[in-house]
Amino acid sequence: MSQQLKNGKVRKGSLKNRIIGFTLLLFISVISISSYLNISTVKENVSDALLEKSIQQVDEIARQAEYILLSTSNPTVELQNFVENKAKQSGIAYAVVIDKNVTAIAHSDQEKIGKNYEDDPYSVDGAKNGKTMTSRFYADVQKSWTFDIMVPIYIDNKLYGSMDVGIFEGDITKVTNEILFKEIITVSVGCLIIILLMIIILNKMFKPLLLAVDKCNEMGKGEFTELINLKYTSRNDEVGKLTHALNEMQNNFVDLLNEINLTSKKVTASSEELKDATSISLESSKDLSSTV
Repeated sequence: MSQQLKNGKVRKGSLKNRIIGFTLLLFISVISISSYLNISTVKENVSDALLEKSIQQVDEIARQAEYILLSTSNPTVELQNFVENKAKQSGIAYAVVIDKNVTAIAHSDQEKIGKNYEDDPYSVDGAKNGKTMTSRFYADVQKSWTFDIMVPIYIDNKLYGSMDVGIFEGDITKVTNEILFKEIITVSVGCLIIILLMIIILNKMFKPLLLAVDKCNEMGKGEFTELINLKYTSRNDEVGKLTHALNEMQNNFVDLLNEINLTSKKVTASSEELKDATSISLESSKDLSSTV
């Protein structure tokens, strides 16, 4: 055993496992960052789309309010019944008709009928200036966050005020979360499939290297009976070159051992001949000595 093996620390864990671990870590990091950015974009786009759809819904409500104002003799009572009915619909927190004086002439919360909103720039822009307004608003009566949407109301092409409707934020976020949940499930399943495929492929790629390690161990023990399968040595990549080189090295070792064995036999035979010659010489010496 070399001095390095005696004094050095042997690193445990196969190269394959380290490559798989590093690759998985890198892959999961990239996928996580990409998924986060993708999900954030999807969430923003879905929220914008749902908000746009809610604006269209409020716009239809505003057109219905315009019809009531034009077709009834007592629009105040009709508008009050109208907003109360709208507030009972699923997803709507409240409904308010605000005139051009920024005063609530009809409100689904009856206690707020006649309330003036001139101190609220948001309501002023919607009712006096005829702008479509959206904001996130906490409804104190319903104890819930809403998307407040204001759409202008016109009578004979003249600004009358604004239709103000609160859409429960939970309904919009619920749809968004469902879409995001499906997106996360899809990404997770895709990642799992890719990870499994990567493990299978890496295991297949590293199989020849494990065979090469086993072959080195066999040669270290003096076993030179079997060669590495031709399907690995015939490959054109580094694995093929390595396994081919190991087979060549084994063949050279076998040839070298055969030569050593043959030379050893020749040396043994020469030794026997020399021994016989020495014995004959010794006998001759004895005979000469006796004659003398």
